[in-house]
Amino acid sequence: MNNTHKKLLIICSLIMAAWIAVILLKVDISSAGFYIWAGVIGSVIAFIVMCLAMYFWDGGNSRDTAEIDMLPFFVSLFYFVAALIFNSIFIAIADDDYSKAIPVAVNAVLLIIFIGYYMFLGTYKERVAKTAAHTADKVHNVGEISYQLAGILGSAKDDKVRSRLHSLKEKVDYSTNVSQPFTVDVENRFRDQLSDISKAIIKNETPEEILPLIDAAEQTWERRNSFSSSVR
Repeated sequence: MNNTHKKLLIICSLIMAAWIAVILLKVDISSAGFYIWAGVIGSVIAFIVMCLAMYFWDGGNSRDTAEIDMLPFFVSLFYFVAALIFNSIFIAIADDDYSKAIPVAVNAVLLIIFIGYYMFLGTYKERVAKTAAHTADKVHNVGEISYQLAGILGSAKDDKVRSRLHSLKEKVDYSTNVSQPFTVDVENRFRDQLSDISKAIIKNETPEEILPLIDAAEQTWERRNSFSSSVR
């Protein structure tokens, strides 16, 4: 239960306490009929269900499901307020001449809709979380490549080498960052070539020795992009 849900529980607890206080002041409980008791019990059940729903909802700290984690707040608040309104009407009517099934049916329908929608939110959140995790795995490799290339670019001193590395980094950054099973081997080969370039720079090799390594890496990356384009 996150802080937003805790605030909701505090607010609804105050509303519930005020509502009960008004009922006790306005209604003679000792002579209350079925509609009054149905309204009171229905409201208490709605409050308990809302509290349990907020307590067991796993808000988490994921950005991918942040918007979904806000929905239970509004759904629970709507359910609780709707239950209070309907049950207040039943208490105000206080007429057992009407069918006793009406308050029971209304509270049951509200509860079923709330539970059903709540279960849907839980299932939907799981699907979104799985999709986000799958997507993160696919873009991780290219993210590491871009980071590695930035480090190499920062260590290069020669202007020609820096220019070619900058051009190569732009090509990587503007390429699709989604890895596919058929591009992983090429991407790993590209990372090995970047390691060779980094070692050459550290050893203070001449630009004439380093530039061919950059050319070879660029060809590898273009091959990777051609694989991705052919499948799309």
